[in-house]
Amino acid sequence: MAEPGNAELIQRFYAAFGARDGDGMAACYTRDARFSDPVFTDLRGDEPGAMWRMLTGRADDLTVDLVEYHANGDRGSARWVARYTFTQTGRPVTNDVRGSFRFADGLIAEHRDEFDFHRWARQALGTSGLLLGWTPMLRSAVRRRAGGNGCSRRGGVARRGHRRHAARNRSVAGNSRRASRRQNRFAGQRQWRSAQPVRSAAGKSRCRIRRRRRAACQR
Repeated sequence: MAEPGNAELIQRFYAAFGARDGDGMAACYTRDARFSDPVFTDLRGDEPGAMWRMLTGRADDLTVDLVEYHANGDRGSARWVARYTFTQTGRPVTNDVRGSFRFADGLIAEHRDEFDFHRWARQALGTSGLLLGWTPMLRSAVRRRAGGNGCSRRGGVARRGHRRHAARNRSVAGNSRRASRRQNRFAGQRQWRSAQPVRSAAGKSRCRIRRRRRAACQR
């Protein structure tokens, strides 16, 4: 059964998109919303709204056409086409996107957009996009170029996480080196001890006899 409220929510979301109203788009998400697409693969909380604010704030000639949309229960879908100039290269882009939604409390709780990233990269980046559009390296580069607002905050969090992980690795490596040095030192001591001559019982007896003779002479 269709949910009129959710269908209207989809309409409102894309109307705000077409009006370049990032705040209006952000208001359509729940506080713990999740978003993903081929470039921004895992945004959470206020990050989806921050991403839309950043994108709409930079798109001077953006137009958005909501081609079709549906809502059924707590699920929905939409197909939309965006036309704009990619500001980093000045190249025109037409992006045909299919979105899927999960709704909660009259807002968008989960949002996933899918499009042909290779086709998008070819339009936005030209030859480099044509050659590298399938590589994770290019997707990371596009995220860095997009930058700004909540997306850059997320990048900062990721970089801090990488630094903490690297620090932990260095600490573990240091502990391993220290343990290895201790083991080598103990092994060396064992080898030195094992290399010392072992006196036989007869040799020990001769030493005792010599000590007794020296003591008798002294008396």
